[in-house]
Amino acid sequence: MFKLFAAKGVECVLPNACYSEVQAKAISQHVNYVIGMNKTIGDKAAIAFSVAFYDALADLLRCTFCNPYVAMVSVMEEKCASFICC
Repeated sequence: MFKLFAAKGVECVLPNACYSEVQAKAISQHVNYVIGMNKTIGDKAAIAFSVAFYDALADLLRCTFCNPYVAMVSVMEEKCASFICC
């Protein structure tokens, strides 16, 4: 399924579930950027991640010379240590 989405231009997948590391690794075989989780997180951490994630996306739209992967990993490492990037 994700191979089909990748062919349509999907570049980033963020499963909305705890313990999604295995799924994220499988999806990463077809999609360039996948963010999964290796444990549960609370509501406050999920909200903080969402804010940081979408802030980083907005920053990338304003900054054409940025490396999206580096920017996202930097934000995630700073805000949410339990997320896994594939």
